[in-house]
Amino acid sequence: MMLNFKICGNSTEEISEGLKLVSKVRGFNISDSGICVNIEKNGEGYSVKGDKNHYTLTYGKNNEFFRAISMLAGLLEQGKTYIDISGKSTLKMCGVMLDCSRRAVPTKQTLKKLIARMASMGMNTLMLYTEDVYELPEYPYFGYMRGRYTKAELKEIAYNAKILGIELIPCIQTLGHLENALRWEYAQDMKDADDILLIDEEKTYIFIESMIKFWREVCDTDKIHIGMDEAEGVGLGEYLNRHGYCDRFEIMTRHIAKVLEITKKYGFKPMMWSDMFFKIGSKKRDYYDLDTKIPDWISSKIPEDMSLVYWDYYHEDKNFYSTMLKNHKKISNKIIFAGCAWAPRGLGPLYGKTFETTFPALAACSEEGIENIFVTIWHDDGGEVNFNTLLPGIQLFAEYSYDNSVNMDILNNNFKLCTGYDAEAFYALDLDSLDAKKRDALGVSKQVLFQDVLLGLFDKNNACYDLKSIYTEKLKNINSLKKQCGMETLFEYYKTLLELLIKKCDIGINIRNAYKKKDKKLLLEYAQVLDELYLDYEKYHTVLYKLWHETNKPFGFDQFEIRIGGALLRFKTVKRKIIEYCNDVTPCIEELNEELLWFGGEGTEGMLLETTKYGKLHIGTTC
Repeated sequence: MMLNFKICGNSTEEISEGLKLVSKVRGFNISDSGICVNIEKNGEGYSVKGDKNHYTLTYGKNNEFFRAISMLAGLLEQGKTYIDISGKSTLKMCGVMLDCSRRAVPTKQTLKKLIARMASMGMNTLMLYTEDVYELPEYPYFGYMRGRYTKAELKEIAYNAKILGIELIPCIQTLGHLENALRWEYAQDMKDADDILLIDEEKTYIFIESMIKFWREVCDTDKIHIGMDEAEGVGLGEYLNRHGYCDRFEIMTRHIAKVLEITKKYGFKPMMWSDMFFKIGSKKRDYYDLDTKIPDWISSKIPEDMSLVYWDYYHEDKNFYSTMLKNHKKISNKIIFAGCAWAPRGLGPLYGKTFETTFPALAACSEEGIENIFVTIWHDDGGEVNFNTLLPGIQLFAEYSYDNSVNMDILNNNFKLCTGYDAEAFYALDLDSLDAKKRDALGVSKQVLFQDVLLGLFDKNNACYDLKSIYTEKLKNINSLKKQCGMETLFEYYKTLLELLIKKCDIGINIRNAYKKKDKKLLLEYAQVLDELYLDYEKYHTVLYKLWHETNKPFGFDQFEIRIGGALLRFKTVKRKIIEYCNDVTPCIEELNEELLWFGGEGTEGMLLETTKYGKLHIGTTC
């Protein structure tokens, strides 16, 4: 039975709107009768004390109130009546940066739910990573057919965040990562490379000003993230043609200065990713090169109001993070750390990678006195992984705002209190933790789903593991879970996906083995399995369609249908090839005459690979 809270006290008007949003996602009612909660806005932090259906809740900030009321609900759901809890947010910034630019653009209603869940965890910051998915009236092709947000949508999202004690901060790009925005004709005169703006071009700064002006009209924060990461080719494209080779530190700092003139004009204090400073200073062009030499004059060029964002999602050594943070402090005293809830490359969350990188990272942040952190949620290949699978990863960052000695027991317990969900249920959606010793095996589920059954580019590597047994055990685990109310479609999706992966994971290997043995009877049996897979993919498409449209705008879904449609057509073609071979219409199946090689090259035997440690998975012709 759902809890009923009767709210009274001196601050009910301030939190009443936000309370309606949180109560819906957390699962309790606000009524004129029920458990009495007297609220008082008083000082810093939160506390809840009381017994026998009468409780006093004090708080300092709105997000602390929503964490407190959610935890109270959780404790009462566990049958406890005497409550005495307290906490205080020790960080200035603790939040989420959600990637909205890789086809999966969350709807307004989806973001409202996310904001409410973040508030129930006690977070205070949301960034929407938007490369071109917002409207610029002066540039009608900016975000065209990409699901861009309107000004009205974002104003509503910003308002909902504000009443929950969460600051909506623009997170845009003002240098690189703009390939979708720059592919249109309007951008030809302000393009250095396909994805990089042309520095020192007047049209570039008119363009950037239109971006910043838009966000000034959307939200009232004084912060803005201006991006500027991974622009390795800056100054080496059209800029080189026009100006010849110039020192790229000087180009970058000059560009930053011009962008900051614009942010200052609109009342923003900027932050930017820090990697370009470190990459340009590294002989290996490596962000994580601890021997990077950054000229002393660089620190003098970094404005006092600008923060540097150190992003690191890869390392598992606290000392490495500490060294990188110290190196950042050499050039700025305003440092923000960005970690990651891992899900950018496979078809499910990767909690092993999340925990192995986050615990040491945030421990180092605590020791180094870093007061601003956020968790990134990336959709590198288009948003296959619904971000709701990552809620425990978000909770982990929230916990560090209240307790820097977090462990798994604390995380799991507080996740249950704050959200009402079982953390273990979400951990069960981790499809790609196949071997604890090989945590970089990030994309196997995607390889299985989309690789061609004849070409089998990943089969030689994946055959080192009994994927059928692994996926069968994962499906069994999910089927045994308690219902997670409000997440039914999400778990239905993973059950359907695992049923498909169980059948698909070895079909290419089986066909190849039967062909080598010239067992035509068995080959014809596998041809019938392809018919079954055809139906399985159609079922998968149906539930994927449902989940996508419950969460995201429709734009971008076409890419999944193209991939799935390609797989369906290939099943028909492969079946045809098998039948023609078995009926002696053709003398062989040429694709199966090719010997499989290790994906990744010789020396990668037994490894489950994507491409390189920091690279993206390229499916290419295996779809």
